[in-house]
Amino acid sequence: MSKWENPGREFDDLGCNFIQNKDILIIGDDENCKRVQMRFKFLNSDIKMETNLPQYNDKNGFISNVDKILFRLKLRKFIKMLPSDCTLILADNKAWMKFEKYRYVSKWLKKIGRQLGRKIYGEEEFFRNDLSIYAAYVKDLVYFRDTSFICTTVCNLNCKSCLNLNPYFKNKCHRNIDELKKDVDAYFKCVDMVGRFHISGGEPQLYPDLAELILYIHNNYSSKIETLAVVTNGTIIPSDKLCETLKCCNVTVEVDDYRENVPKLKETYPKVVQKLKHYDIMLEELTAGEVWEWFEIFPPKNVIENTKSAIERYTKCGNPFMGLANQKLNSCCYAGFAETAGLVKQGDDEFFDLTSFTQEKKKELVEFRLRFNKKGYTNFCRYCNGFPAINPNRVKPAIQAESLMEWNINRPYEMTMAIDAQKS
Repeated sequence: MSKWENPGREFDDLGCNFIQNKDILIIGDDENCKRVQMRFKFLNSDIKMETNLPQYNDKNGFISNVDKILFRLKLRKFIKMLPSDCTLILADNKAWMKFEKYRYVSKWLKKIGRQLGRKIYGEEEFFRNDLSIYAAYVKDLVYFRDTSFICTTVCNLNCKSCLNLNPYFKNKCHRNIDELKKDVDAYFKCVDMVGRFHISGGEPQLYPDLAELILYIHNNYSSKIETLAVVTNGTIIPSDKLCETLKCCNVTVEVDDYRENVPKLKETYPKVVQKLKHYDIMLEELTAGEVWEWFEIFPPKNVIENTKSAIERYTKCGNPFMGLANQKLNSCCYAGFAETAGLVKQGDDEFFDLTSFTQEKKKELVEFRLRFNKKGYTNFCRYCNGFPAINPNRVKPAIQAESLMEWNINRPYEMTMAIDAQKS
């Protein structure tokens, strides 16, 4: 359920479970355990590791590999030897995916008092949602998995199915740097640690104060950020000044590869990547090849008229991303984009006002971040096709529209996607 029934108490059952099992034990090989342990550093806890895993012989030699241990279910005997009053984290996501598939393993775990998703977790599963609950109840801290932060709506591409809905923006603009700093200050006054703080757009490289914004965030809040990231569409070769800033601030740059559908990028994209690598900047290349598809959130395939269905769509959608603007968090980043584009109006009950935050509201803030709000949905839910969990609509990335796109909320199905038809 996504509608607030008992603000500040929605996760009491799981929170009490964590209080009873507050010690964290990471299981895995030495390298993975140390990596996960670093992610827990903000908790200021003694996080224990268990790297002395069961071993066995196979045709390739003597191996201690978490994935193969789980595959052969060697973990049964091993887990029985571990303390029963702790939360177990498995530091190997591929292995966890296999482990989770074995239903009889789940039944066995329940018999010895350990339940999947309760007292034994895969790494990413725990960091995705439950670490926020653990931190709030056990350590009185606010942890967010990630937050999206838009510095500009100006973009030099016009992708028809842009998830930020940029083709619908009639008045693209750069946000004022001082207002952005106020947003950052308000956010980190409330949040103790964020896994990924993500600067997006538009195209962030078109924002004239990008380097200043990055420096401000890094100089003031780097201790509260696991990964500071900036996305770029690969159309602009970054300046030396920006590269120096990205490097000194340990920024991860996500580069979208749209060459397949934007031919003019064929020469530019490799130069962008080459320059970032030259400065030894952390890089994530998002490739738009045959296997990469966008999910199309808009225009609507099915408009929802009643509140019950809107709550159901919001609950099942599970979009993990929300946005930060005007010193507020919104319930869904796409609802925020839709309002900026003038498609819908967000309700006041879709926001968490960071300026009104008090220490007593920590658990409410965590609940809001985990998709609770006063009405249980957003106004945009009536028109949005949703996150991939409920949205089968797939399109090729970065197909370009030739002009501004329009949509009428009173005639939602008359939206003219075929912009090219305007010419004929």
